[in-house]
Amino acid sequence: MIAKTGRFLVVALIGLLLGALPALAGPDRFPLDLESYLLKVLKANPSIRADRLKAQALREDARLTVANQRTNVSVAGSVERWTYYPGRRSDQTLSLVLRQNVDVSGLYGATERKALYAYRIGLYDYAATINAVLAAAEEAYWKAGYARRKVILLEEIVEERLKALDLLELQLRQKLVTAIDRNKGRVNLEEGQLALEEARLAELLALEDMARYVGLSGFCPAEVPEDAFGLPGDLATVLETNPQLASARTAVDYARAGLAVAARGKAPTVQLQGTYRLWTDYTSPYSDQEEGEWELLLYVDFPLVDGGKVAADVRKNTNLVDEAIQRLRDGEDEVTLLYRQASQEWHSAMRKAELLKRQQRYAGENRESTWILFQERLKDTLALMDAFEKDQQAQTQLVEALLNIRLAEVKARKALGAYLDDVPRDVLEGGGLP
Repeated sequence: MIAKTGRFLVVALIGLLLGALPALAGPDRFPLDLESYLLKVLKANPSIRADRLKAQALREDARLTVANQRTNVSVAGSVERWTYYPGRRSDQTLSLVLRQNVDVSGLYGATERKALYAYRIGLYDYAATINAVLAAAEEAYWKAGYARRKVILLEEIVEERLKALDLLELQLRQKLVTAIDRNKGRVNLEEGQLALEEARLAELLALEDMARYVGLSGFCPAEVPEDAFGLPGDLATVLETNPQLASARTAVDYARAGLAVAARGKAPTVQLQGTYRLWTDYTSPYSDQEEGEWELLLYVDFPLVDGGKVAADVRKNTNLVDEAIQRLRDGEDEVTLLYRQASQEWHSAMRKAELLKRQQRYAGENRESTWILFQERLKDTLALMDAFEKDQQAQTQLVEALLNIRLAEVKARKALGAYLDDVPRDVLEGGGLP
């Protein structure tokens, strides 16, 4: 009894959800063309915003690293208190101090290059995120668009089956058919209604998936275009333009810069410092600090023993270079496979769509002929129901094949990094968006 009650509640909840679908996925939603939708995703998607902020932080980190190697200018002051003199006098001084690190081993240059490579990796990762998110968003857009197309198709099919059932009811009253024929019509109508409700649920889920990329609802895809399909790019272009591979190649340069820094671990530290006395208040006759004088200092530090720290750091960074190279090769294989799969799926879907278009035409012609013959009592109910089923199958499968063509194109564009082509340069460099 409890199991039956549970099943009843599940069925009731599904019925309530399906009953709400017309309002949720209805014409009150604002239609967006693909370009407008992707622009909204570019501006509002949190993953894109997060990676943009990360790239901006890495840019400032690179600037900070470079700034540390440049000439540093400061104003310094000092106060000395003499407690063993009568009156406990104090001496003060105010100086202009210039400090300059001297790169005698190339350590500072390698450190700067490493920071710049880290920033460049951040930019490529940001571009890869844009490319991946826009690809996923376009997939959601096409799924929602073709889900609506399927709903409209099934609504027309249900309307046609309803007319057939009305005719069967009339013929039953006239005793031209049996109750069995009328029941066949009812079953056929209910099967069409069930397929329609499933399509409406699929549309609702597709619209929710489409909305999550921008955090907004209340809109839907514009009418699915009927323009010609085309597989973008080629394999050679993929290896040149994919942002993930650009990031992986830069990661190799970053690791090599890290190895160069590690190899200079025992480099001497050299710093020049010039101090110019702007003002002094020294009353001691033995003071050697006078106003308007320069005091020059050369600081040199030669590391001698480090307990094997530099050798271990070199070995570690050598492994990191090898790791980066292997990850680049793996990334090339992955992207190559992605594009090849997209190409195979596209050609397969195109061939299937061509076959289904012919099948749809034949099934449609057969349905129309059978419907006319049924009205003239030259075909029985079973033949009509069979014609309805074959026509619905051909039409819905064609919609799915057309969707698969679009999805294969999206996969190919993702492999190419083609979604970056229309993104403004200032946006790709970490700015340009609020």
